[in-house]
Amino acid sequence: MTGLTMFCTVAGAQDLSRKIPADALAVVTVKGGNLTELMAIKDFDTTFIGKEIISKLSRESNGSFKSIDDLGLDLSANFYYYHQSNDSVSYNCFLAPVKNAGKLDQIFSLSGKKFNTNGSLRTSFESDSTNITYWNDKFLLFVAAEGKSSYFALPDVSSRLGLQSYPGLPGTEVTIDSTTTVDYTEADDVVEVVVAPPPPPPAKKIPSVKNKKANASNKQKGKGKGVHKNTAKKKIAPVVEVPVKEEVVEEYPVAEEIVADTAYAVDDQYSGYNNAYFENEKIKKAIVGGWAAAMVAEVFDRNDLPSITGNKDFVKNIDNAAEVSVWIPGLNKLTEAYMPTNYFKGMDFFSGYGSLNFKVFLEEKTIRTSAGLVVNDEMVAAVKKIHKRKLNKKFLNYVNEDKMIGYMGYSVDTKAYLQEYPKLISKVYGTFFKDEVEMATDLFSLLLDEEAIGKVVKGDALFVFNGLSSKEVSYKAYDYNEENFETTEVTKTKQETLPDFLFMYSSDDTRLTEKLIAYGVKKEMVKNKNTYYELAIPKSPLALYFTIKDGIVFMGTDEAQLSQIGSNTYQSKINAIDRKMLLASNFSGYFSPKKLDARLPAGLFGQAQDKTQKTLRSLGDIRLKSNKINGNLISGEMSMDIPEGQPNALRYLFDVISTSLK
Repeated sequence: MTGLTMFCTVAGAQDLSRKIPADALAVVTVKGGNLTELMAIKDFDTTFIGKEIISKLSRESNGSFKSIDDLGLDLSANFYYYHQSNDSVSYNCFLAPVKNAGKLDQIFSLSGKKFNTNGSLRTSFESDSTNITYWNDKFLLFVAAEGKSSYFALPDVSSRLGLQSYPGLPGTEVTIDSTTTVDYTEADDVVEVVVAPPPPPPAKKIPSVKNKKANASNKQKGKGKGVHKNTAKKKIAPVVEVPVKEEVVEEYPVAEEIVADTAYAVDDQYSGYNNAYFENEKIKKAIVGGWAAAMVAEVFDRNDLPSITGNKDFVKNIDNAAEVSVWIPGLNKLTEAYMPTNYFKGMDFFSGYGSLNFKVFLEEKTIRTSAGLVVNDEMVAAVKKIHKRKLNKKFLNYVNEDKMIGYMGYSVDTKAYLQEYPKLISKVYGTFFKDEVEMATDLFSLLLDEEAIGKVVKGDALFVFNGLSSKEVSYKAYDYNEENFETTEVTKTKQETLPDFLFMYSSDDTRLTEKLIAYGVKKEMVKNKNTYYELAIPKSPLALYFTIKDGIVFMGTDEAQLSQIGSNTYQSKINAIDRKMLLASNFSGYFSPKKLDARLPAGLFGQAQDKTQKTLRSLGDIRLKSNKINGNLISGEMSMDIPEGQPNALRYLFDVISTSLK
């Protein structure tokens, strides 16, 4: 039995991932079992966040809610979020395992939320008719559906549904963005418009969707029968008949009270506009609610729907050690669902990119995250050429871990990057601007000597952050004499916070840099300090010092440090962990919040100083690095150490969040 077959067999019997449709554009997995092993439910109830959640739910349920376990969900199983989208509607779906359906029933009842029961199935429709919750004795599915205004604005769709046109209010113009969504849970968010030209015509009585569709069908001889076009499956979905009548409003409730409360206080000349808009919203919300209800019902009624568990890449990215996992099948698929195709037709921004994954690991001594992106063979070849250079080992002779608060190092091959960059750009714009892109890339290669530039700036660099310092600076101000109306120039002082850093990069050809320095000295913009140089920045308290040594160009803010580098007296110190990270990775970084706290100038954050420093003291060392390319996977990871005395990463994370919220 193959791994995929075994997974599908186990998942089909135990896990809710089998309920996630095959065309999901994003899937988030939360492993409840891992979390409850790190922290018992009774312990979570006593945390600051747990108390806040319990308090809120207890108020909504008349005090009957005492623990997170009272939700009736199986907190030791896997929870899922997934996203679906097509040309007309998008669905945000939350899938949760149920342990005690009776407790769920009680919560809905006590909080005043109505639901219907049909055998073991419960259904609840929110007042705006687009948010739906279904649950039974095994699982719960909540769906927040959002209709796309770009779809309802299509002339044939608008006509078929009987939507009225409303040109706008006098002197303005109505604009509805294709990506705008409307939140009907708050009165102020019901509509956001920019108003304009002549008064709208009187409001017309809106025929039912069913009758309007029938008329359109007679005129077009059977064309345009579908209301909901599912682009993902390349076929027309079944028509959801939702007439705009009182009885249909009861089945998929429309927020009549919200519409009434948020109606504009305008005179009669605007009433046609208001009526048209709100009547249109009734129709659209009922239609979207119908689609959502049909989609959710299908999940509960059928067990033979194509599932995400049939996707080999999804199965491959399952990691039982990760507490949270995010999987996206393709960046192109996700962006195409929302990007206006009429504006970006012919452009492929994510050419060569495949699936994307992100994972969170809550371990005993660290919090670790990883991210990976699958790319095609052509992209792999380009990245390998660009990443063939490693960091200059000599950089480590100018790092002192006792002084530094953090660093960031990177290494690429400048020559390879300049050669590959035009090819990557042509992949994005080549279809739409084929001739222009070809000419631009040829001109780019002609004007730039990749090999010569690669010698001047090889492509590896290291930035070392040593902290912040406070410096007293003087500035000119003017005192005003109210008696004689004269102003007097005076000199005042103030404290400025300045960064302390050292930046270095490799260069095999420093002739250009040396010529620039000589020019600066000649023009008295640069001072020659024998073994190093000073660049004074006009009207700035910050001075920069730089030097060239051993094929490395140095630039920093600490004069003593540059003097030591120039005179070969600098004392370096670096531990094995940071040495390995810098030399083995094309990209690496480190930051110590505790060291920053110790060197933070007093009063820098004003009233928030104490809270900021308390938060910094609670954080461990943070490191990030890129990994070697593995097949077609480009990946990297970030980690944060946990201070001594913390049992595990989850408990520590809750302590940090509680500290920041208090």
